Amino acid sequence: MKNRFAWIAAVAVSTTLLLFAATAFSNDYELRNVRVVDGDTIRATVVLDFGIELSDTRIRLLGFDAWESSRARRAIEISDEEIEKGKIAGEALKKLLGRGVSFGRTGKGKARDHYGRPMLYLLIRDESDSVLHVDEWMKANGHTRR
Repeated sequence: MKNRFAWIAAVAVSTTLLLFAATAFSNDYELRNVRVVDGDTIRATVVLDFGIELSDTRIRLLGFDAWESSRARRAIEISDEEIEKGKIAGEALKKLLGRGVSFGRTGKGKARDHYGRPMLYLLIRDESDSVLHVDEWMKANGHTRR
C-alpha cells in the first residue's frame, strides 16, 4: 500500500512539474551564428528548449518588409532603385547584429511564411541589457517598403 501511494504521489508531482514547465517556457529563442540574407531574412542557429538546436535555419523577420535586394521575387516589379535600397537595408541589418546578442520572438498567427521559413521578430540585447526591436528600428530608418 505504501509503495502504491508513493508511486501515485510521484506521478502526480511529475505531471504537475511537466505542466508547469510547459507553460513557463518563454517564446524567445536565442539565435547563434546569425547571418544576413537580405534586409528582412537571416540565417541562424535557433536554440530551442532542452538544448535542441536548428542549425543554419533561414528565418523571415516579422514586423516589416524590407526593400528587395534582388529580382528573385518574381511576383512583383522590382526597380534598380529598390535593389539599391535593399542592399542598404541588408547592410544596416548587418551593423545592427554587431550590437549584441540576437534572439527571436514568435508572433501570433502562422509560424511559417509561404516559402516555408519560420517567422520571428528579431531583437537584440546589448551589454546594458536594453533590447532593440529590429522591426521598429528598420521602419524608423527608412529600410522598409511600407
